[in-house]
Order: sequence, then C-alpha cells, then structure tokens
Amino acid sequence: MKFVTVALALTFCVQSADCWWTPWLMCRDPASGRYRPHGDVWRAPDGCNTCMCFMWNVSCSQKQCNKSRGCRYAPTNTSYRHGERFRAADGCNSCTCVNGDALCTKRGCLPPAGGQSCYYAPRRTSYRHLQTFPAVDGCNTCRCRNSRVTCTKTPCRQAGYRSCYYAARGTHYQHSQVFPATDGCNSCTCNNGFISCTRKSCQPTGCRCYDAPTRRCFSTGQTYRTTDCRLCTCPSTGYPVCRTDPQCAK
Repeated sequence: MKFVTVALALTFCVQSADCWWTPWLMCRDPASGRYRPHGDVWRAPDGCNTCMCFMWNVSCSQKQCNKSRGCRYAPTNTSYRHGERFRAADGCNSCTCVNGDALCTKRGCLPPAGGQSCYYAPRRTSYRHLQTFPAVDGCNTCRCRNSRVTCTKTPCRQAGYRSCYYAARGTHYQHSQVFPATDGCNSCTCNNGFISCTRKSCQPTGCRCYDAPTRRCFSTGQTYRTTDCRLCTCPSTGYPVCRTDPQCAK
C-alpha cells in the first residue's frame, strides 16, 4: 500500500512540477542553449510550433508552418520581402508585399508641375522620364520621354477572341477595341476578328459630292479621280457616277 502511495505521489509531482525535487528535472533547449525547468512550455524557433520540457527531455510539436512568400513588382521588376513596404511606380501611391502579392493604394495622382515626367491618362498615373511601364491593354509597353508617352502597337490576342486587321490603315486592333475610321468622322469596333463601322454622313454642309478617303468636296458637273482608280462625275443629285479609270486599266 505504501508503494502505491509513493508511486502516485511521484506521478503527481512530475506532472504538476510542485515537488521540491522538480528543479533538478531541467532540460537544455538545443536551439538556444538555455536550461528550462520541468513543465516549461515555449515557442519553437520556427515561430509556430511549441516545445515542452518533461523530465530532462525536450519535445516539440511538428505542425506544418506556412512560410510567407516574397513579391516581384512587375512595373519596376523588383523583388520585395513579405511585409516590406515600397513606393509604387507612379511615385505617389505605396505598396506592401503580402505573402506573394503586391497590394497598392489607388489614389488619383495629379501630374507633377514642370519637369519631364509623363501623365498616362488611361491609368491616371504619372511616370518618370525614361521610365517604361505596361500599356492599358496589358500586352504592349509604353515609355515616358520628355513629357510624352509612346507605346508599342503589337496586336494583343485576348484568350478566346481574335484580333482585327484594318486594311485601310494597315493596323491590327484587339477584340472590343474602338478606333476611328479613315473618313475621320465615323468609328469602328473590332469584334472577334470582324470590323464593324458606323455609317454617319460625313459630308460637309453645302458640299454636293464628298469623297471621304481624300476628304474633298466637289460641285455639280465636276469630275475627279478616286484613290481606288475610278473617274467620278458629280451630278445634281449628289450621288457620284463612277467608272474605272482607263489609265489604271492599262
């Protein structure tokens, strides 16, 4: 009976760390080299697991810890650590790296007074002289030079949609992009490879016949040559009568 009583008392003392001999049951933390008393609990070096001293032995939990990732800021092609704050490419907003993503404020930045900086209206953002940045279409790039923004005009292919080729101007446009027609007054839209244009009358007031490609005005009875090799005569009705130019047919 006495043996059982002593065994139970020993078990209670070891678990509660309330007995007089427990200070001798110390553990050495291999990470810090410190000695810790029996029953002590502390955070592991990885910052998320915990360790415990139990009768000269250190035991730690083995949870999987999520490691924060750094960020790459595309506009300046610069890498930042998790939690690091930095200035945005526009020079007035600020960004923070949060586990792989650069989160930036979106304040409207007014163009700076004077200097050679550029103001890119589609993004309401200012850029420094000689700074390169992505265009609003997401595939071309722009450059600030002496207060002027110049951008490449590479055809951008959107996923699932086709770009358009406008032969009259020899230019490619991306899906859903709106651009001016060659007559200077109508507009066209690229729709999955097909171009549709408005058909407003661009004829100036008081003009009997109007040649849109050359923006010329003709009076009744006047004959003129078009850009597609035709000879036209302007009648009183205002609808030109055209035939193939014999000089072009040779």
